[in-house]
Amino acid sequence: MSVIVPFHGLTEHLVLAVESIAAQTASVAEVIIVDDASPSGPDGIAALRARDWPFRLRCLRHDRNMGPGEARNTAWSAADPDVAFLAFLDADDTWHPAKIAVQAAWMLAHPAFSWTAHRCGALAASEMPQDVTFHELGPSGLLRTNSIATPTVMVRRHVETRFRHGWRYCEDLMLWLDLLNSGERGALLHVPLAMLGRRPKTRGGMTGMLREMHWGELRVINALESEQRLSLASAVTWRSWLRLKYLARRVMR
Repeated sequence: MSVIVPFHGLTEHLVLAVESIAAQTASVAEVIIVDDASPSGPDGIAALRARDWPFRLRCLRHDRNMGPGEARNTAWSAADPDVAFLAFLDADDTWHPAKIAVQAAWMLAHPAFSWTAHRCGALAASEMPQDVTFHELGPSGLLRTNSIATPTVMVRRHVETRFRHGWRYCEDLMLWLDLLNSGERGALLHVPLAMLGRRPKTRGGMTGMLREMHWGELRVINALESEQRLSLASAVTWRSWLRLKYLARRVMR
């Protein structure tokens, strides 16, 4: 198992994220942190590198900020080719101790699925998930509401599809759609195994940037239409839906 963590923020948040990886009940081979030209510079993660961890800690750095998608791609390419799975965690989020054990076991039992995600929310560390239910992911459901948080995603190492270069908003949604389009089946596990440091659709965090996220969603529709994965009529319908969703978010903000 390789864990990928893009970093461009506060070191204290990153420490908590990495500690939640160290607390996993299943073994992790390596954790790859990509410093995406964070203001703290290399010194920001020096304390982490000085600690002993139950995995190999690797630290890579971008000379300029390229966004979380590019940072994840950098780590993805550098990951150990012999691991079975890759998992993503953001620097301000944490995992339930059983996250990797539960998710990896499910994927081993369901080899037809190349990637999975799960719910976010509060689950006591001492509480072990039981009887995990799921549903298969499809493009229409993802376009209606992108309910997949990147720190919940685990992919098989053989998957070749990557985050699109140059995308800063909705690069995650575009990847999920690209995975499905390439024949990589995905599933959402109905169990909360991650806590997001910044809640979706609030003032903080990238999803709180309503206008930017709206333009990112429109870019997804434009890409799907230009690649003939959506008809003109469907693209018009989706743009109208996204506009209404954006206006509703602004009212609720």
